[in-house]
Amino acid sequence: MLVKKCNRKKYAPSPLIRFKAPAASTIIGLALSLSWFSCLALFATAQEPQWIWAQDHEQGNIPIGRCFFRKAFRMTQPESGQISIWCDDKYTLYVNGMRVSEGMSWQKPDQHDVTKHLIQGRNVVAVAVQNSEGNTAGLAARLIVKEKENTHVALSTNKTWKASVKVLPLWPMPAYSDRRWKVAQEFGQLGKTQPWLTSKQPPDSATPKTSQVGTKSPPAPKSTTQQPTVKTANSSISTSHGRFKISQAFSITELFNHQQTGSVIALTFDEFGRMIFAREQGGLFLAEDSDGDGQLDKISNLTDQVKNCQGILAVNGQYYVVGDGPNGSALYRWQGSHQRPIPNLETMVKFRGESHEHGPHGLTLGPDGKIYVSLGNLTAMDMDTDPAGPYQNYYEGLLASPKYEDPGGHATDVKAPGGTIIRVDIKTQKVETVAGGLRNAYDLAFDRYGELFTHDSDMESDQGTPWHRGTRLLHVIEGAEFGWRSGWSKWPDYFVDSTPPVADTGRGSPAGLVFYNHFAFPTSYHNALFSCDWSSGRIMVYRLEQNGTSWDVDSEVFLEGQPLNVTDIEVGPDGAVY
Repeated sequence: MLVKKCNRKKYAPSPLIRFKAPAASTIIGLALSLSWFSCLALFATAQEPQWIWAQDHEQGNIPIGRCFFRKAFRMTQPESGQISIWCDDKYTLYVNGMRVSEGMSWQKPDQHDVTKHLIQGRNVVAVAVQNSEGNTAGLAARLIVKEKENTHVALSTNKTWKASVKVLPLWPMPAYSDRRWKVAQEFGQLGKTQPWLTSKQPPDSATPKTSQVGTKSPPAPKSTTQQPTVKTANSSISTSHGRFKISQAFSITELFNHQQTGSVIALTFDEFGRMIFAREQGGLFLAEDSDGDGQLDKISNLTDQVKNCQGILAVNGQYYVVGDGPNGSALYRWQGSHQRPIPNLETMVKFRGESHEHGPHGLTLGPDGKIYVSLGNLTAMDMDTDPAGPYQNYYEGLLASPKYEDPGGHATDVKAPGGTIIRVDIKTQKVETVAGGLRNAYDLAFDRYGELFTHDSDMESDQGTPWHRGTRLLHVIEGAEFGWRSGWSKWPDYFVDSTPPVADTGRGSPAGLVFYNHFAFPTSYHNALFSCDWSSGRIMVYRLEQNGTSWDVDSEVFLEGQPLNVTDIEVGPDGAVY
């Protein structure tokens, strides 16, 4: 995503990466993607895995020995299956009697693709768990299966699984009768249950397990490669992945390196699962899956007719971009196809000047079917807007006289409304101004309830002055006036006609925004706002809960790394974050 710092001359190279939970891959360039490998499907807290064990033993008083688990289900046309496993202490996994794998990981899940083991008719996933030390043990697993022309189904560990401490030969086979087995007992939800929480102990400490669940430190990590830190109310457990730190529930995969992608400044996905991304000072490129293995692996040049694209949107076979094209800086549209987009450009909205860091930025599709565009404070439309639009009658205002502009010359003589958010009717191309009084908000995003948010930047050279305004998370209502004015004339929040922020977020360079509206990540991330911060090299997660006319906000550092410049961010069709 493009950064809004006015004194930054050049974007740093960044690869495309993808985040998965727990497996991830990268986007293009040096882009990262995050996705929750085992949660591909359903929106329900009940689908979160439970720690389970046989009813023969009490939690915190489990003897050394083995416990066996079975989950039976039927499939008509199996298409795919994945399972993620957390285990204390060791496990062996079987699918339809075939031994698939074994492992010993309770802090970070093991992931297994079991597609080739699924059959038509009755299927059984069986797991043998060995408690080899201490008196606590458990199994947590998330099984996701999909049939052709159907949705993913989550079969996470809970009371629907069966468990026993005694078995007969051939117990992992589908034909084995588990009629006398009891249902498993639940110890608690994954990630929220002692003692399976990350402790303050270093990875090589020899902290024993304890029967006093929730009162002492949990078991020491079983792998010295993990580097956990303490989890607090508003931060993730972090683990080192080279130059990055993310929650241990997630992993990172680099899809393409910087040599392949160049400096990526914007990206999106079309309805065919292809990624379209823009290169700094360059054109548009297409990343697609050439061998059908579910991972983007091929990059091709899409068009050089439009360059410096800071916003890209794919809608119903059409592609919308903001950038410099044949008609200068504008919002352009062209048709696409399943084979390849066709760069037959049509100018929808013309802007003054060239695209730059305070020019036209991100775009998104609103619930009303219109395209919403964020404009920086140094640009304006080269056309009249609809006089019936919601943002009207703006004025400069004056706090004190005489007025002093920025001594560095930034935005000198730029008058109200400053930065704005506009919306464009796709059919009529009628343009309305939705809100104004912004400095330089790069991106904007709608939550699942149709509420619009943006993250506005600050003026770093104002820091230490009475009129410095830090970065601000904003709820964009129709007609909102956010009160940015050049120099020292910014409106205070207490002005009755100035819309206050949802949250003051301090210094930074807010960039890409996206709400997580997929179901692959854990439910705690559903409808959470992911926000890139270019200058601090991190991705923040904001959980917003409406409280009357205001919002309660909980924040979390999702990813951080140095040196790292995070630009744009999107949720892929697989539920990964790119």
